[in-house]
Amino acid sequence: MTPAVEAFRSPFPRLQLSEADRDQLRQVAETFVQDTLEQYEHFLFVEQGLVNSARWELLRHREDMAVYLDRQPPAPVSEADRETQSLPKLMTFGSVIGTLTDAMYGVLNPTTTLMRLKSSYVQDAIINGAVLATLEEPTPADPFQSLTVKWLVKGQPLHFRTLVKNREFVYLEATGMTQLSTTGERVGFQLLHSIEFPETQPVDLARRGHLSICGFWRQVETNRVETYVRGFFDPKGRVLRPFVVKSGAEALMSVLKNVYCGQMKKLAWFRDHPERLISRMSVHGTIDVCASCSAGISASMTVRRRHCCQICRRSVCSSCRVKKKMSTIERDGHVSRQRTSFCVACINAATRADAGEIAAEEAKRRHSLSRRKSIRRVESSVISLTDEEL
Repeated sequence: MTPAVEAFRSPFPRLQLSEADRDQLRQVAETFVQDTLEQYEHFLFVEQGLVNSARWELLRHREDMAVYLDRQPPAPVSEADRETQSLPKLMTFGSVIGTLTDAMYGVLNPTTTLMRLKSSYVQDAIINGAVLATLEEPTPADPFQSLTVKWLVKGQPLHFRTLVKNREFVYLEATGMTQLSTTGERVGFQLLHSIEFPETQPVDLARRGHLSICGFWRQVETNRVETYVRGFFDPKGRVLRPFVVKSGAEALMSVLKNVYCGQMKKLAWFRDHPERLISRMSVHGTIDVCASCSAGISASMTVRRRHCCQICRRSVCSSCRVKKKMSTIERDGHVSRQRTSFCVACINAATRADAGEIAAEEAKRRHSLSRRKSIRRVESSVISLTDEEL
């Protein structure tokens, strides 16, 4: 088992937003998502999905994903825009094996617990964070929808820590599904855009930075998802531009792991609700036979040494078992990572399962739990009022 990672702890209280505040934040999210969607469609249908190397400098390339730096950012339109326009503009474009729903299930993290879980899978160097306000939650009808205000701290690489402080951000995050206006294709999106509130003054141990990033995901083949991300990072302080570019490129490259994150969350779901997967499969076997190759399992092997699939609970031999490093949020908020055994049949069935259906089921359960808590609060208030009257 990997040592537990510290729990996320926020220095800020939950934000109390007025309805006017909420409407304004919704408008901000809608504007930035729409602007980036138009850029994406222009890139796809006017530029034919080809990166102009005269404008975009290749910074990172991993598998089928690349991060580019804008060589010629547009001239500032006003003095007020000069600082923002001088920041390095980055673009990520490429594809990854998987499905759109897997990618969006990996992207989705509308609670502090899910923020922590996602970070453990995508390895994005986030060392602290919290949801400060929730404006929109996933629903069974729209399971990838979310709109939240968040705070996070991004850690620096070990060799930079003596020179550069950790960076913290307070930002608006929006996720969901929309359509390309040109073709009507369904695409998923995620927006992270810095905002400030009087209640969220910078913390002492990190420097407040700004960011604005918006990405889209589109199914381009049966098992391949295209990714397009635009944005910039402003770490503030005296940080050399090459470091800003390098740090931003690494952050954007983490989108490669969103599909992986979604698939691991699906495995965890079926591990915790095995009946949902087993009902779809023809499961046979005994503890003395490997579920995958039917080889005999030694009767002399102790229970502790036997390997069994953590979904169907059938035995698997050492050659056939599939080991996955699963993240778990403990009761105290710490994250533990442990290698977990599965059989090939359950891995394949979980991989094929629709992450959208799982996300919808989770949204339904959260709504039901929230409703029960609300009813209990009302009942408690009524009882207290009755006692006072007595």
